[in-house]
Amino acid sequence: RLVHHELFHFADYADDDQVKSDPQWVALNDRWFVYGPGGRFTREPASSRKTDLAGFVTLYPRSALEEDKAETFAFSMVDPRWVAERTEHDPVLARKVVAARRQLERLSPSLDARFWTAQTP
Repeated sequence: RLVHHELFHFADYADDDQVKSDPQWVALNDRWFVYGPGGRFTREPASSRKTDLAGFVTLYPRSALEEDKAETFAFSMVDPRWVAERTEHDPVLARKVVAARRQLERLSPSLDARFWTAQTP
């Protein structure tokens, strides 16, 4: 999961030369949600465990926009079945998964719908 998480940070940066601003992603959240001060300030072990909190795969993504994107992608890769089950009942998370996939497909067209279908058992 860590490798996928960090890989997404690289892809996110390659997309537009930064990771701290993405108004379209922010708009996917509940309108009242505000990210925390950043991942380096969130070190509680429990923050990396799966959660059923709407819109998030763990508590860690609530710490920063870039962590939300990276964790959403990482879980899509390492536990696609769990993510698919969650997105059936969590429209915010479903929109985030689609947004992360579209961002990656813009960078590498081979990461299209066929790729993601092959990842879900």
